[in-house]
Amino acid sequence: MEPRRDPAAGPGPAAGEPGGAADPGAAAPALAGDTGGVDPALAWRMLRFERRWVTSRRTAALGPAAREEAVRAEFGMAPLRYHQLLNRLISSPGAEAADPVTVHRLQRLRDGAG
Repeated sequence: MEPRRDPAAGPGPAAGEPGGAADPGAAAPALAGDTGGVDPALAWRMLRFERRWVTSRRTAALGPAAREEAVRAEFGMAPLRYHQLLNRLISSPGAEAADPVTVHRLQRLRDGAG
């Protein structure tokens, strides 16, 4: 029987797989393929953050200031730099292959169609 995947957890391994929930000490998995020049492990974390942020009603209702603070806390970088990297990431085939739903949503928001 295959381990279950939590759709809200974002791309990556399921519980019981290496790096999954049952392996909390493991490093975050990395995206395969072209990630637009973004470090693959960072790219995975960014996609997971974006998925968590949009799927949680509590975080979505907090507003832009809370989001900026969350970016600083989670990634240790300025929100401007984070969004520069995110824009490169969501234009890459590696990110689209890893989490197409999140990437397409972010592309729609970026392009003003969402």
